[in-house]
Amino acid sequence: MQGLKRAMATVALVAFTIAGCSGGIGGGGNDPVSVVNEAMNAAETGGFSKLTEFACQANKDDISEAFGGGGDLGALAAAGIDPNELLGAMKIDFQDMAVTPVSQSGSEATVHVKGKMAMTFDEAKIREVMKKVIEAQGMPVDDATIDAAMSMMTAQLTQTQDIETDMKVLQENGKWVICE
Repeated sequence: MQGLKRAMATVALVAFTIAGCSGGIGGGGNDPVSVVNEAMNAAETGGFSKLTEFACQANKDDISEAFGGGGDLGALAAAGIDPNELLGAMKIDFQDMAVTPVSQSGSEATVHVKGKMAMTFDEAKIREVMKKVIEAQGMPVDDATIDAAMSMMTAQLTQTQDIETDMKVLQENGKWVICE
């Protein structure tokens, strides 16, 4: 159960940093504020699977590490649990977001982001993931254990989180990317 709790905390942290490690794809403006807005939109509509596509070059390895190369999600993968299955059961919702420019000089900029982020889960999908996680930890896989784990997870991770941060935005290969 501790492994799942740490993995879900990692997922929540990565969800928060999606906007901090993502760049826009096509369309929209090619300026720092537009890229941050596009990144949050991509996170909401495309989930986690596209993160490395949007990451600035300096952060691609960090995101890969979080999603299977190491860390708590890597530990899940090592236990035979596909991190993509976990990530596919989650949805991010950014609320009341305000993205404003702070500074820009040449190929570097700072953008301020303020708002809220909520995370929700597809109950049927997350239940199957929880079953595998509990089984991998050698615990009894019964409805009561799964229900308790789901209750703990949803109570901790579905609460709306306040976001307020400055993000470093760089021009890389002709486009702006967010690179923390």
